[in-house]
Amino acid sequence: MPALTAQSLSELSQQWYRLEIVDKSQMGDRAKVEFKAYYLNKNSEPCMLHERSDFIRESGVWLYLSGEIL
Repeated sequence: MPALTAQSLSELSQQWYRLEIVDKSQMGDRAKVEFKAYYLNKNSEPCMLHERSDFIRESGVWLYLSGEIL
């Protein structure tokens, strides 16, 4: 699956309505977050994005590195 961008996510759905954090861990300046994001697609059908994401902290700001769709 290609990388998700803010633009592709906005085109993917009309309305995000729930975010569930399934798991999280941090070791120093690296972190992992597993989440489920619920939304209604353009046909108003409920959908879910389940992802495990990797982040890195640089200069005090958390940056998204990559993600795996589950």
